[in-house]
Amino acid sequence: MELTIQERGDAIKRAEKALQHLANHPSTTVEQLGHARGQLNNAYNARAKAFVYDSVTTVEEIVLNVYGAVPPTDQD
Repeated sequence: MELTIQERGDAIKRAEKALQHLANHPSTTVEQLGHARGQLNNAYNARAKAFVYDSVTTVEEIVLNVYGAVPPTDQD
C-alpha cells in the first residue's frame, strides 16, 4: 500500500527532527548518525507504507537509545 503525499511528508518530518536531535547530542557516534541518515534516505525512497514507517521508527529508536528517553521538544 502506498502512502499519500501528506503521510509521507509527516513521516519524513518526524525522521528529520529525530536526526536533528541525534546531530545535536554530544554522545551520538558517527555510526549512529550514519545509520540514521541511511534510514532517512530509505524513507525518502520507499514506496510502501510499511517500509517508510519502519525506517522512521528505526531513526526514532536510535534517538531513544542515545537520549535514554524522548528528547525535549523545542517548542517555544
